[in-house]
Amino acid sequence: MHTSVASSIGASFNEQSSKTKAPPGTFLDNVLQDFLFQLKLTVTFFASAKWLVQRRS
Repeated sequence: MHTSVASSIGASFNEQSSKTKAPPGTFLDNVLQDFLFQLKLTVTFFASAKWLVQRRS
């Protein structure tokens, strides 16, 4: 469940960022940027989820 939420959030962010992006560099640059962005988003998501679970218990 967590991954589906994170990926849907990531997808909407990617759509927005691709519209506002500067003229595209190389394909690899774009893939790397998107990957790093997704990674940061996922890490943030899981960190906050873990924090919430710890607070609750």
